[in-house]
Amino acid sequence: MATFFVERYAEVGLNRLKEPIYQWQRDSDPVNGWFDMLTGDEASSTNSFIAESSHIFVTEDVTLDVSSQCRLYNNKSGLTFEITYVDNPVELDHHLEIYCKRVV
Repeated sequence: MATFFVERYAEVGLNRLKEPIYQWQRDSDPVNGWFDMLTGDEASSTNSFIAESSHIFVTEDVTLDVSSQCRLYNNKSGLTFEITYVDNPVELDHHLEIYCKRVV
């Protein structure tokens, strides 16, 4: 099982010109789930969001508030992944499939 933190791009203040300053802010609560690399067959799909994804994170936490504007951060490896697509299969609220790609 892997542990990740959700990061959100949020306003953290204003500069001297009173323009907003944005930074990635990490949620304090970790998210547990299973993380795996997608193979060529799994990533080849008509859905372009899935096709550009390199990894998938599956979590049973269906209350998790994530979108394609968020990122996943793994504290153990120090790697960050951009979320490309979030799926609640058949809207059953059984698990979430979070497709992502590594941020270089």
